[in-house]
Amino acid sequence: MRRTEALAYENLTGRWFYFPVGSQYLSKKPALLSFGKGFMLSGSRISSIICTTDTFEMIDTNADAVLADYFFLPGAKKLGKQVTACGRPVIVSLRAKASRLPVLAGKYQKTGVSAIYTGHRVTADSIKKICSECSIPVISETDCDPQEIIAKIKAGAYAISIPGQNISDEIIAGIHDIFPHVPVIAKCKRNIQVMNNCSESDIDAIIYRPCVPYEWDFQYKYMIRLYRNPEYE
Repeated sequence: MRRTEALAYENLTGRWFYFPVGSQYLSKKPALLSFGKGFMLSGSRISSIICTTDTFEMIDTNADAVLADYFFLPGAKKLGKQVTACGRPVIVSLRAKASRLPVLAGKYQKTGVSAIYTGHRVTADSIKKICSECSIPVISETDCDPQEIIAKIKAGAYAISIPGQNISDEIIAGIHDIFPHVPVIAKCKRNIQVMNNCSESDIDAIIYRPCVPYEWDFQYKYMIRLYRNPEYE
């Protein structure tokens, strides 16, 4: 029975979305986790950012800010209602052709959005154009290529976001030494271990997706240890 439960749980947690029976799907910050030192956005200090487009999760979360990562961008009216209901800074990711990005950024700035988030494929030239036409802060996703990071920061990016699995003390220290005013954010999805590693690297903030309670990770590890070592108990 233990082997079956362990394998079933391992299969569930390996999926993009998992919801173990008996658990509670949380929009709260994962427990036992220290977030970054924070950066200022819309008058608030931001160290934890939840990535969601669900209105209930936006309202219910105790994260400092929300990254609304829409697959299809909503109308300005709908977005404005979500921003108002949220009660905390909202960052909106933009997915569109490069030529439309400045127009969309200006449109969503009027809804009360605190910043926009651009994917790693958005070039430094596009970021420069957005920043020249809009006053809204731009958070740019980037790989760990130093030239790409420098180019996007010089183009006007307010902050940069790096995949959590690529974060290291050397990378963060290097960026902070050259650009001490630029926040560095780690995008960690649902991986608790990656979040913990990033929080120890002098990161400014962490982006996470809603996940199951942290204690389930302990139960999962315990179940796997029983499966691999029946004499453990």
